[in-house]
Amino acid sequence: MTKRVTIVLDEESQHLLETLKQDFEENQSEVVRNALKFYSENKEFVDSYGEDRLKFYANMLFKGEHVILDMDHWILFLKYLRDIPDDSGFWKDLELVAESHAEQLGDTITDPKEYLERIEACNFFKLNQTSPKEFTLILNSNESKEFIKQLIKNTLIGMGYDVTVSEGFSKLRVSLE
Repeated sequence: MTKRVTIVLDEESQHLLETLKQDFEENQSEVVRNALKFYSENKEFVDSYGEDRLKFYANMLFKGEHVILDMDHWILFLKYLRDIPDDSGFWKDLELVAESHAEQLGDTITDPKEYLERIEACNFFKLNQTSPKEFTLILNSNESKEFIKQLIKNTLIGMGYDVTVSEGFSKLRVSLE
């Protein structure tokens, strides 16, 4: 059983509807039904994580530059990092990756907080801003401390910020000069 509904669209919504009709090669009723169904099925995610964070995740994954990794696998990799000698080249290579990130993100990231929020979204830590120039990163695992410390420090320095990263027992403190 179907029911006819009349809705009023603003210019932007009308344009979106026309674009979706063409993209999916469907009539407007089918597009609206599918949009409602999609929103209903994904409302829990939007409510839990926020629309911006979901767009962020989708953008990172769809570009193919990031992966989803189980926390146990992540911690296992990090556990073995502790045994890698300082002269193995790993930490120098991580510095090069951080420099590359700084170059890549330099035009899109407006300040250190935005960068820290981006990395927080990768689930490396929980971010707490303690003052305008100080942040506490609450780590998911103590094994990640050195990796996160080097990544954050080298990327922010590469972006031109004067930053100090100090260690706590299960936290990192990021201070901007």
